[in-house]
Parts: sequence; C-alpha cells; structure tokens
Amino acid sequence: MLKSVRLLARLQRTTRRQIVAFAVGSTLALVLVAAGASAALLRPGGSAPQAVPGPSIRDAALVSPETGWILTPNGLQLTQDAGKTWTTITPPNVLPSMIRAGSFYDPLHGWVVTTPATGSATAEPVVYRTINGGRSWVSAAAAAPSGKFTDASIGNAWIDFLSPEEGWVELQATSSINFSFSDLFESQDGGATWSELKAPAAGPIGFLNREDGWLAGGVENQNLFATHDGGESWTSVTPPLPPGIQPGHVAYSLASRSSALALRAETSGSANWTLLFTLTPQDTWQVVETLGGSTAPGTVPVAMPVAVAGSGEVVAARDLGQKSAVTVVGGESKPKTGASLPLGVQTLSFVSPVEGWDLVSVGVCGGFKTDCSNQSTLYATSDGGSNWTRLNR
Repeated sequence: MLKSVRLLARLQRTTRRQIVAFAVGSTLALVLVAAGASAALLRPGGSAPQAVPGPSIRDAALVSPETGWILTPNGLQLTQDAGKTWTTITPPNVLPSMIRAGSFYDPLHGWVVTTPATGSATAEPVVYRTINGGRSWVSAAAAAPSGKFTDASIGNAWIDFLSPEEGWVELQATSSINFSFSDLFESQDGGATWSELKAPAAGPIGFLNREDGWLAGGVENQNLFATHDGGESWTSVTPPLPPGIQPGHVAYSLASRSSALALRAETSGSANWTLLFTLTPQDTWQVVETLGGSTAPGTVPVAMPVAVAGSGEVVAARDLGQKSAVTVVGGESKPKTGASLPLGVQTLSFVSPVEGWDLVSVGVCGGFKTDCSNQSTLYATSDGGSNWTRLNR
C-alpha cells in the first residue's frame, strides 16, 4: 500500500514538471518566432522597408533590374523590388553628411567613401565595404589624416570596381574653383587595404582592366587622360573627331560598368556636336554616334551624363530645349530617342539597353534667390526610355 502511494506521488510530480516545461517551451517558441519575424523586417545594418523616398536625392544607380541604391539626406538606401520599397543601409555611426560617394558592383558587393563633415584640421578618408547587400559593413582607412579630407560637402568622389576585389577610389581635394586636384587609391582585396596612386586631375575614372584606365576631368571637364600602368602615370589624350568637326571647346564625361567604358565629348565650335565613343580592343576610342549637341555654338559646353547600357550600347542624356531625353545608340539597332523628361539630368544608370534610371535635379527657391534647394526626381524605364515611371514623391 505504501509503495502505491509513493508511486502515485512521483507520477504527479513528473506530470507537473512536464506541464511547466511545455508551458515554458511554448512561450520560448513564441518568442523565437516573433524574433524571427522581426529579424526578417529589421535586418542587421538596415531598417524596415520604407515607402518611396522624398525629393532630395544626391546620387542614384541601378545595379540589376530589381536592385538599386540612392543617397539621400537620410543616408544610403537600397531597393530590391524595382523601387517599390526602400531600406536604409547606411554603415553604423556614419552620418549622411559624411558620405562622399557610394557604389555597388552587384546586389551584394558595395562601397561607401566617407570623410568627416566637421572636425579638426586633419581627417582621414574611410572606405566602408559590404559583401551582403548592406546587412553589415567593414571599414578601412584609405589614407593617413590630411587637411585635404576635412570637409565632405566640398569635392566629389568616384568609385570604380572591376570585380568584388579590384577597384579604385578617387577623392577630389579641397581647392578653389580655378584648380582641379584629386587623390587616387587602389585596392586589390575588396577594400580591406588601399595604396595611393597619382591622379592628373579631378573627374570620373574608368578602368578597362587592371592596367588601362581613363579619367575625364579638369576645371571645365575639358581634359581626358589615360594610364596604362594601373594609375602610376597618366598622359593627356585626345580622341579622334570625325572629318569636318571643329571641336572648339570640349567637355568630356566618362562612364564605366562591368569593364566596359563609354566616353562623351560635348563640343561647341562653329557648330555643336555630341560625340559618343566606345573603346575598341586596341584601347582606342571609336565614334559610335554623332548627335546634335546640347550646348549653344561658341559657348563653353557642359559635360552631360553618359552611361554604358550593354555590349556596345551607350546611353546619352540630351538637352532638347525645354525638355530633356535619353538616346540609346550602338549595338545593332538604330539610335533611339525616348520620351521627354524635365531638364537637369544629373546621372544616368542602365543595366541593359532597355532598363535604366534617370536622376533629374533642379534648383528651387522659395523667394528671390532665397530659401533655395535642389529637388530631385528619380525615373525608371524598362523599354529604353519610351516610357518613364517616377520612383520618388
């Protein structure tokens, strides 16, 4: 009888422990499920998906048909659904005002160049890199502290990567508008370490391979330089012009993507012309199209944007008077000019001859030369510019 009573008591204690364990396990499971749901929305290094951005976009680029990034006063933002939603992926402890430039090689590999917005008399440029689409970032100083890097609001920066491992960063040095200086850095390990090279002027860079690269810049973007030793030395070059074209003033713009380069020469001599070049296998520039220029004859031309659209295709923004448009040239098709857009094309970014972004920026003032700011509109096309969709409000 006594054994039966003890056995019954033991069974009751075991049952109570199982009930408590089940309750705790169920609660833990619910917490883990909830945490997993939050992790899907709030990923490391990013915020929850947000609505369309506002009218202040500093820079933008399309990386794939679904993925692209923008730089705004709120930081670096990424879309993975063709602009329907956006996620802030600014590196930790980086203020948006510190960012000089951003770039993504593909949806996973990206870089951000920063210098302090304010501070001491010297500062060092820091390059942040990600290999997971902005979920996490690792930083590395590109150079020792210097007075040249003390203000992020002065001077541009350019990034060009041939692969996730090999690339270049160029920082425009602080100087007056009468000079054009920059510092060039190269990395062969994805941005973990950097070595300093020479730069002939400040302006966009583009490398075809590890040795051969070009820079279009100068005070009025009137110079084109080439290097054939990876940036150790540079020479001034002039691309060939078709017969009968007198260049007069020339302004160059350069674009690169996936080891392909496109060059644009805007001339305003006795007549104005837009010349579009691609690079031949012999490392020489070949005219792929001659268009009516975007600058009045005899005036100083403006370097308008150009983009690489594919294998042999080039996209150029064009000023059509009261409106602008983009023209796709090269390849096997005839030049195609798309639907009109507002004036003020700032950047072009295409991942194919039909899929691209166009960032338009205009100055807006609340009063006569007072309360002025830049307002930007980001447009997307999936048919080569025949139709455009606005991505921001």
